[in-house]
Amino acid sequence: MNIDDIVVCPKCSGALKKNADKYHCTKCEAKYKTIEGIPVLIDYDKIPKHLIQQIEYFSNESKDLGADYKIEPWQKSYVDSFVANTNIKKKKSALIIDCGTGTGYIAIELAKLGYNVLATDLTLDYLIRLNHNAKVLGLNDKIMTLCCNAQSLPIKDRAADYFVSNAVLEHLPEDVKAAKELTRVVTDDGQIMVTVPHKLKYISPLLWLVNIIHDKRIGHLRRYDFETLSELFNNFDPITTIYKGHTAKVFLVLLNMIFKNIDKEKIEHIDEKNNNKKIGANNITMFFKKKSF
Repeated sequence: MNIDDIVVCPKCSGALKKNADKYHCTKCEAKYKTIEGIPVLIDYDKIPKHLIQQIEYFSNESKDLGADYKIEPWQKSYVDSFVANTNIKKKKSALIIDCGTGTGYIAIELAKLGYNVLATDLTLDYLIRLNHNAKVLGLNDKIMTLCCNAQSLPIKDRAADYFVSNAVLEHLPEDVKAAKELTRVVTDDGQIMVTVPHKLKYISPLLWLVNIIHDKRIGHLRRYDFETLSELFNNFDPITTIYKGHTAKVFLVLLNMIFKNIDKEKIEHIDEKNNNKKIGANNITMFFKKKSF
């Protein structure tokens, strides 16, 4: 699969033509560059100030990650949830969009399983790191990378069979616009996975202040629950809802930071026992399938 067959102009959705390391739109004549082989298809004239600040924040965060790839048990649990709660096992040749890939662990783990992934992010530094790790792990032929804005995806209609939005919507000034873009790029029988922070009313009051401070620091603009996500993705039918990061897990993680004597996988297994309990959960993950009209 070639990324050039998938991308379009983020300004007008026109066809893009590639010449050496640059793209130009055959419709509006806009020009875009590639950096280290990654298409940077962003309309910077329309990008909100908040997202510019997010690029700066996460670019700095990426510098602390190091070059080597590793995955934590809590990250692996999201990958396992995606495989278990979609019909991806039946579609080995499918294309998965991992929107807001961040450290790239979902893209890498799904590529390891043999799936084709288009990993997108607004932060170029994350994508450069992902390409490095994909090369080291021998996954270049399974992972494509694209620097873009989730609110204006430069991707053709119905290009992807599956879409992952993991910890993305809460950062976007216009989540409704992003949801419409997601709906547009998914096939008519497509399925999606969306993970967002849970509304404070479901979380232990002991953790409210910590979460409020965290939201402000990292750039979260809002929180969600089952009802708000279902309304946001009203062109999809809910399949499964999973709740993660319960109060017990939070305190176990804090204890482990001090004493370092609790197995991380054990902590994750304890949290997984409460996957169906919304009270006390810090995050909500919902799986949807596109409605038939």
